[in-house]
Amino acid sequence: MKQDRKNTMAAGTRIGAVAGMILFAVFGLVPGAYIGSFGAVSMLAAITGGPVEPSLIMRLLIVVGALVGVGVSAVIGIVGGAIAGTGLGYIAELLFGHKKEEHVKEEGAR
Repeated sequence: MKQDRKNTMAAGTRIGAVAGMILFAVFGLVPGAYIGSFGAVSMLAAITGGPVEPSLIMRLLIVVGALVGVGVSAVIGIVGGAIAGTGLGYIAELLFGHKKEEHVKEEGAR
């Protein structure tokens, strides 16, 4: 692969990762915490065989579940954005890379 093409795709990856991080901060933080804590409460209810008592250990486990939910949501957002950015960088290279090479060849012929 040529160096220009690698640079274009790497820039797309970085831009996509940043866009994914921003989208996570706007749309994924609260749902990630909600789904993680709900999953933790459901799992603890199944383990204890009844309703979850509001003890310190149970509360800590619910907070850990919420943090895991936020972390998973962040990973999905950032990695998904990076994959989308890489794809867009590849498409941009396919569409506009040939024009750049033609322009360089024209200047070299002069």
